[in-house]
Amino acid sequence: MPNHARPPIPPALLSALVSTFSGFKYALKLRLPHAIIMTYLFNRKSTNSQKLDKISKMVFNHGFSLAAHAGVYKLVLWLLAVGEKRGGNLLTEFNGRPIRPYHAAIAGAVGGCAVWGNFNSVNYQVTLYLLSRIIAGAVNAHDNKDGNSKPRGYRLMCVVVWASVMYLFERKPEALQYGLKSSMEEVYRLDERVEGGLGLMSTKKPRNET
Repeated sequence: MPNHARPPIPPALLSALVSTFSGFKYALKLRLPHAIIMTYLFNRKSTNSQKLDKISKMVFNHGFSLAAHAGVYKLVLWLLAVGEKRGGNLLTEFNGRPIRPYHAAIAGAVGGCAVWGNFNSVNYQVTLYLLSRIIAGAVNAHDNKDGNSKPRGYRLMCVVVWASVMYLFERKPEALQYGLKSSMEEVYRLDERVEGGLGLMSTKKPRNET
């Protein structure tokens, strides 16, 4: 009898498919518990159906964006590899890694524009998270310290970050991300909602002199 075995999936396509699936699975694992906690913590006035709707949208947006970016990234790397190497069958030889360091930057830029460039609260949050990690990574790379040592620029970074965020919170709170603003109001504005300001702001009544 003839062998009707299915032809193997080309490595280039398999790399994109696996990365897409892994991106969605990781986003689901990461976003679901976070969305549940944040929604029930900061949206107490919403109904349960509204909360579930918000949670599902956040999980889907995160999963879709991370999955789409992973797939786009791998496909762009493959296209760049095809352009770099004219010979050979790159559809079967592609291993999912950039063959030139700058290929990673180009593929990341394409995914950033096509996927993360679509503004929503989840994409914005993830991009801000990455920005903070890039800055921290730049400090570590500049100091060239091992993983067990505090980078020399860490204290200065703390000064700049906390001075900036507290100034914005007090002067331009609308400029802060909603989640950050809500968290800071919970910490730094609770005293204003407590009668007497926890007794810390009370002043003595002046004595009547006769």
